[in-house]
Amino acid sequence: MSLIKIDQKAYEYNLRHIAKKIGSFQRLICVFKDNAYGHGAKLLAPLAKNLGVSFVAVKSEEEA
Repeated sequence: MSLIKIDQKAYEYNLRHIAKKIGSFQRLICVFKDNAYGHGAKLLAPLAKNLGVSFVAVKSEEEA
C-alpha cells in the first residue's frame, strides 16, 4: 500500500507564490481533477479556501 503525505507548508507556499504572480488569491482557481489526482480534494480545498482562494473546479459534475 502506498502512502502520500501532503506537505501543507509547501502547498501553501506554492499557492502564495502563484497568487503573487497573478496579483491575488481571488483570481486563482484551484482545479481538483480526479480527487486532486488522488491526493484528496476534501483535504486540499479547505487549505486553499483558508488562504483566500475563491474558486475551485472539478472535472465532472460527479466530482462536485
